Amino acid sequence: METKVTITILALSFALLGYSIFAGSSILQPIRNNDFSELEWFEISQIKDATYQPQKSIKEFEIHPSPILITFNPNTANFDELYALGIPKKVIYNIMKYRKKGGYFYKPDSFAKVYGLSKGLFDRLSPFIDIPKKNKIKTVKQKNYQRKEKAAPTDTILGKKSINFATVQELEQINGVSLKTAERIITNRQILGGFYSFEQIEQVVWGIAPQGLTEIKRLFSVNESEIQKELLTNELNFKKIIRLLDGDDSQKKKNKFYIFKKFVIQNSPFQSSDGLDASIILSESEKERLYKYYFLIDKTSEQSDNQLKK
Repeated sequence: METKVTITILALSFALLGYSIFAGSSILQPIRNNDFSELEWFEISQIKDATYQPQKSIKEFEIHPSPILITFNPNTANFDELYALGIPKKVIYNIMKYRKKGGYFYKPDSFAKVYGLSKGLFDRLSPFIDIPKKNKIKTVKQKNYQRKEKAAPTDTILGKKSINFATVQELEQINGVSLKTAERIITNRQILGGFYSFEQIEQVVWGIAPQGLTEIKRLFSVNESEIQKELLTNELNFKKIIRLLDGDDSQKKKNKFYIFKKFVIQNSPFQSSDGLDASIILSESEKERLYKYYFLIDKTSEQSDNQLKK
């Protein structure tokens, strides 16, 4: 019994001795302010701050001790006004630098993009941002070229020359007639063998402007007698016949052409100069146009027959 009491007393003595040694060590001593410099204490307190950069000076992150939230314009507010709002000095430097380079905050969202401005601080300042509306000035680069105006032809220059003998150069001079349009006029005239009216030009020439057609009527003449007629034979000119048919549907006109060609093959050589009247596929206007460009009886053979009879 005495042995157990002695062991218990010894155990308690060792425990008390160990506690006094451990408690007296520097490990459990509280950290004193004098053990760290001011900058070290600042680094410790800002470890959890995502915007903290330890290599920067402490003054760059210094904020106003008692921020006052009032309405402000980030484009005109001075350093002291921004500092009083609780904006760190480093962020204010970035704002001033941006404005000095000609930058302008057109809306609050653009102010949120300032380098170093935290989202939390922007959310607090956002309701107090007041930016007057300002129209952005767009700079337009001026092209260094001069538009070449067409020399307007007059009656004295071109006279009342027939459109069936006009050149590309003469037509291209007219306001409202481009070079491409002038070339299309000449191409259609060559395929047809001439124009018989200005209305026909408007129908067969694609892309001609009303102004151009008006000027053509004023400066040129047109005469049906100038058309180069030819004998209607089995060898029909597809491009020419298509331009003499009614309508704008190319497929229908193509089908009509082949039906008409069959009619010509079956009835040629024609015995009468009005042999197209028998065609039921052609309209009256189409027959009239075809008669302007074709004759159905060979005039040379007719003249030779008359001479033999004499």
